[in-house]
Amino acid sequence: MSLENILGRFFSSQASKEELQQLDDWKNEAEDNIEALNEMNEIWEKSNDLKNYEKFDTNKAWLKVNSAIVSEELKLPSKSTSSSKTIIRRLLPYAASIAILISAFWAYNNMDNTPKLEEYSSSEKVLELNLADKSKIVLDKESSLTVQSDFKNKRTVKANGRVFFDVSSDPSRPFVVNTHHGSIKVVGTSFTVLTTQDKTEVFLLEGQINFTHENKLISLLPSDALVIENGELIKYRFDAKNINSWRSNRLVFKDVYVTEVFKSLEDHFLIDIVLDKKNVNSNCRISSTFDNLSLTDILSEIDILYDLNFELTESKLKIKKLSC
Repeated sequence: MSLENILGRFFSSQASKEELQQLDDWKNEAEDNIEALNEMNEIWEKSNDLKNYEKFDTNKAWLKVNSAIVSEELKLPSKSTSSSKTIIRRLLPYAASIAILISAFWAYNNMDNTPKLEEYSSSEKVLELNLADKSKIVLDKESSLTVQSDFKNKRTVKANGRVFFDVSSDPSRPFVVNTHHGSIKVVGTSFTVLTTQDKTEVFLLEGQINFTHENKLISLLPSDALVIENGELIKYRFDAKNINSWRSNRLVFKDVYVTEVFKSLEDHFLIDIVLDKKNVNSNCRISSTFDNLSLTDILSEIDILYDLNFELTESKLKIKKLSC
């Protein structure tokens, strides 16, 4: 490491044992080096207030350090030998480095001002969050959100699982959501994201979304959705009535086909539902409201209305028969 870097680390109390040894070796090379180090220590103390600048300006730092050097020169007796001034002037390259290094160490010692990764996760309950920009976020069970910026200059997060976003409007700082299959960019809107290693799905409720996937830009308008699965991207329209039922745990159906009912149940409970097309009458309709009911409870109620035969496992529901 160069001498000026070692000096900078020494004055900032960051020097390692090896660096301190190198500095001792340098001091032992000549008496002038010891005197120079003492002078530099005075310069450091006189420019110590530079570390408190909220926004560090290296040029201003250098001017202040140089001013400290000049002040020391003016204090020298008129009959002083030129060697003292020579020593101080010889410090100029190092002092310039110190002015720059103060900036580096000031930033290092104030790392609380740098962006931190913050992660929020939910386990068995839905979790509501308010971010620094007043955006409102809702995490479904077994979901997480990682804040990847300080939200002062830019707003960037990463989603995993199912997350609802109500983003506060700020055209100067677009809100970016990184998913497993691309990124979402908005300035202020509300939407739901479902993203896992295997699949990403986006449902836009208000405003506009720009979704980037493999260098392709896809724009969404309200009631537009897209799904990426098995390397295929599909954009489609959706009915928003039950898209966020997982937040309220309430499903409402008004004279809708059973196929739509099962699609909503699939989205609500995040389970694959397979219909036996030969034995399921897709013309059957349902009007009902399900409040805080499990999937088994809902299937039991449908069975009261119609002749229903199904097989339910942990990850899949197979509708073997339904007639009305």
